[in-house]
Amino acid sequence: KSFIVNSGISEYENSDLRLFQRSTSAHSTLNINDISSSEIWSSFRVANRAKIVNFEVDHINLHLVSSHNGYSSKFKGLLHKRKCTFFKDKFQIDDELSRFVNDAKVYYYIHPKWQIECVVDGFICRYNSTQILISSSSKKIKLSKSKYYPQFYTEVPNYRIEYSLSNLKLSTQFEILNL
Repeated sequence: KSFIVNSGISEYENSDLRLFQRSTSAHSTLNINDISSSEIWSSFRVANRAKIVNFEVDHINLHLVSSHNGYSSKFKGLLHKRKCTFFKDKFQIDDELSRFVNDAKVYYYIHPKWQIECVVDGFICRYNSTQILISSSSKKIKLSKSKYYPQFYTEVPNYRIEYSLSNLKLSTQFEILNL
């Protein structure tokens, strides 16, 4: 079942919508000051592409770690590191910055089939008989309406969860409640 998604692509024409769909803001990842980690400057053109500078797989502890340099030219050597750890009934995503910057956020776009309810600990997402609790170390949380573009010229309403980083790290847990 698709759960965390990106916005998708609905057109190839050079438009504001196409530029948004290709931007970092349209993806389930970290964004700084609404600046993309790679420079998107046309419908099919990209410059100063973010490059992976580290990638590790730990089969024993069931985690992946990767870092990229997409913000390093804009923010003096800044690196973004993401670690994904998998457990029996949950997974965790840890985002870390190599130095402090203002206005760093992590976005998670939720597939439109999932219903979202705000709860004390975060959000409960439901689809059929599956429930997932999303919680985070962030105290600044925002749920907003968004759009998902599953195919050309099609848009479907969905939700985007936004967490603000208050320091250099953010930990987000996705716990399956009904195993």
